[in-house]
Amino acid sequence: MQDIEMWKDHVKTEVLLWKNYHNHLLAIAKKSETPILFTRFEDLIDQPEKTLENIFAYVLREPSIEGMVIQERIKEAIGNKTKSCQLYKPKSNGFN
Repeated sequence: MQDIEMWKDHVKTEVLLWKNYHNHLLAIAKKSETPILFTRFEDLIDQPEKTLENIFAYVLREPSIEGMVIQERIKEAIGNKTKSCQLYKPKSNGFN
């Protein structure tokens, strides 16, 4: 039972540390007017094309990447999931 309480305390402490850290970063970004893009891992999994388009538009400082080569590359990568998401396989001779 003591382990459960210790774990609960640990989780509470870690969550508070992360919350404070992120609040600190947000305050600095707001003060310096630094743009921030929030992207959730869940969005990347559930809506990879839309999420990647948003990320690249942000990085390229464009309102949209529609019609750009990067949009085509995203579509290709997502369309080739079976090809592009394979685990690395070493060469048969043992040298990479």
